[in-house]
Amino acid sequence: MLCLLCTFVVAAQGADEVKDARRPFFSPDEKQWIREHPVIRVLAFDASAPMSFIDKKLNFSGISADLLTMVRIRTGLNFVVSDVSSFEALSEKIAAGEADMVAGIPTGHLPELRYSRVWLTSKYVLLTRSKTPAVRTLDGLSDRFVAVREGSLIARYLAAQYPQIKMIGTRSLTEAVDMLSAGQVDAAIGIEANTDYQIRRIGRDKIDISSLQGVNPLHVAFGVSAAAPELLSILDKVLDTIPDNDYQRLGSGWRYEGGAFWQRWRQHLWQIGVPTTMVLILSLLWGLSLRRQVKQRTRMQLRLKEQLTYMYNIMHAVPWPMVVRNLEGKMIDCNARFLAEMKVARGDVLGETIDVLPLPEYLKRGFRHDYVNVIETGRPQMGDRVLALDHSTKPRTVFHWIIPFHDSDGAIGGVCGGWMDVTEREELVQQLNDARDEALASSRAKSNFLSVMSHEIRTPLNAILGILELQIKQNVKEHHSQPMLEVAHDAAKNLLTVVGDILDIARIESGRMAIEPQKEDLIALTRSVVLLFQEATDQKQISIDLRVIGGNTCLLKIDPCRYKQILSNLLSNAIKFTHEGGIEVILQHQPTSDGRVEVALTVKDTGIGITPEDQQRLFKPFTQLGMEGENSRLGTGLGLFICRTLCDLMKGTLSLTSAPGEGTTVVLQLCLPAAIASVAKPLDKTPRSKSLTTVKRVLIVDDYPPNLMLLRHQLEFLGHRVSEAQNGEEALTLWRMYDNFDYALIDCNMPVMDGFTLAQRLRAEERENDRERATLLGFTAIAQEEVIEQCLAAGMDGCLFKPCSQEEIAKWIK
Repeated sequence: MLCLLCTFVVAAQGADEVKDARRPFFSPDEKQWIREHPVIRVLAFDASAPMSFIDKKLNFSGISADLLTMVRIRTGLNFVVSDVSSFEALSEKIAAGEADMVAGIPTGHLPELRYSRVWLTSKYVLLTRSKTPAVRTLDGLSDRFVAVREGSLIARYLAAQYPQIKMIGTRSLTEAVDMLSAGQVDAAIGIEANTDYQIRRIGRDKIDISSLQGVNPLHVAFGVSAAAPELLSILDKVLDTIPDNDYQRLGSGWRYEGGAFWQRWRQHLWQIGVPTTMVLILSLLWGLSLRRQVKQRTRMQLRLKEQLTYMYNIMHAVPWPMVVRNLEGKMIDCNARFLAEMKVARGDVLGETIDVLPLPEYLKRGFRHDYVNVIETGRPQMGDRVLALDHSTKPRTVFHWIIPFHDSDGAIGGVCGGWMDVTEREELVQQLNDARDEALASSRAKSNFLSVMSHEIRTPLNAILGILELQIKQNVKEHHSQPMLEVAHDAAKNLLTVVGDILDIARIESGRMAIEPQKEDLIALTRSVVLLFQEATDQKQISIDLRVIGGNTCLLKIDPCRYKQILSNLLSNAIKFTHEGGIEVILQHQPTSDGRVEVALTVKDTGIGITPEDQQRLFKPFTQLGMEGENSRLGTGLGLFICRTLCDLMKGTLSLTSAPGEGTTVVLQLCLPAAIASVAKPLDKTPRSKSLTTVKRVLIVDDYPPNLMLLRHQLEFLGHRVSEAQNGEEALTLWRMYDNFDYALIDCNMPVMDGFTLAQRLRAEERENDRERATLLGFTAIAQEEVIEQCLAAGMDGCLFKPCSQEEIAKWIK
């Protein structure tokens, strides 16, 4: 590929012309653009004489080169010219951004370019060899070989409008004329501006030129990249300053002089040679005509043979059975795979209908019906079907297709069909379905097991924790020492944490772990969690501090329960492995311009630290650190995994840095929607009894006697009057006997009548007897959101999860 500076030959035509050139008026922006872009990258065709070409001295020449010289004289721009040989190469370079403009291109040829004013308009002409019948229309070129520049506008036009013309693509008009002169094509098409040059090169007695009717003329201009609108404006202004006689001089200045000798002596040689060559022409004319016909017939026969061979190879290379039948259902052809599947010989089935094939009668009827349907409708038919052969004991599932084919007139000539064995696919699909059903059943069994486990553990655990809590409070009032009770109480709380972690893991695995954001003050929320751990740090004689950066209030939308769960887990781990020093909690918040708040929560301790090996597996489920000490094996190893999962659900990150003996730093980063502070005082959503008395009448319903006893003692400790029932029927009887119950605590899972049904019956009793509405609270060991929804749907006002502390009960019953 040649690359030439436009200071090449055309730029050396003399600097004196600069003084005489008419300079156009450029705007300040255009002048500035010229100063910033002194060199322009230009693409030009290398063989489009005389428009643009590379001469024998490897210089860029032609009308385009002369125009660029004029542009250089009037603007001072220099041009780096790269030659291309085809429109395809030109389009690729333009798309790659390797050029700023194109020197001489038909307007509208490339939509990605912007075009200057037209500086050459030339009509299309038809070139034929002399002594051949004249053709002036495109219709007259049907079934003839015509040389046209590949990728040109006229080539596109002929391909779209005259497909019957056999186009031969060439690199240039020069190549097309050479092919025409050599008899390789019947005609060539070009523009008048270029053909005059070619005729002079070949000789006017060899080529006839005629105007091409019905085709719009070609307009040639500079093509400019869309990224350089200033260059387009500069070129248009320069072209406007060039006089018309200069344009005419450009067009007439390019003439081929190689045939000067022939031009001078042509007439003499013609007069002498005519008598001599006439006899040879007449004697060879018939032979040439016959030779041409033989060559055309041989070429057509070769193409037909190649096409037949190609179709045969395709049909027999396909690994599936294929068959072709005519309109009467008789076989025209089939491949070897079809014969092998049917176990028949080709001679036994060619020209025969489907009746000769070893198929059950019901399949033959089905195939005949499908053939007729496809031929009548013209629509292909495809789908799975069961194929049974007489010589096979096992039916197979196949994907079968029948497609119509058309003859040269466009009419349906028959059908071609075949099939592909998909038995293994069907068996695999069935296996996948079975595996899916088994996995779903296993998942349901696991969920049911966790639900039952939660209920069966939380129910007695509620009694244990509640009784221990009551006894501890009683001992505090009586000033008795109670270290063993506190140890038992802490152990029961740890067991409750284990159950909660396992349920969270189940929710995560099932995809039912959800985030429910609501408006909260993050600073107050964080401070409340830190205060909960104050007693634990005091017992270990370590400090815990909260530092807030970014302001005293931080209102945003966050799930408070999940946030407290994350922070509680981080603080619990920090306290567990810190024996001296302290823990620092840093809350940093910063509002963003899009109405969100960036939050960074850092928990930093001076504990024993974590090795790099342990950090690699720290966030995996059921992972505990290999540390020594009494706390090294406490817990399930699920806390940090759950924290990382909750952070992901909040679209946040949780990172940890640590080193042995240097403590641990955990950073939680979130970006949450900001919340607007409410002007009105928020309503107290805690259900309250309509009774104004301090002592409330409470009905408790539970089928587990220890829990029933615990609830009675907890409520009596709070000063309330209690009635008991062990199932729904007993509770309904008590409800009807007494009409002054303020509250009812109802176990959701009971024999005889469950809590949901009981709540519905109690609400119905209130409506029918016009009783004052009481507060109904569900009481369950199944700590799942679905249970809360069931309670509310049954008419309850809320739901308490076992184990439930006395303080939680007191929040509802006041």
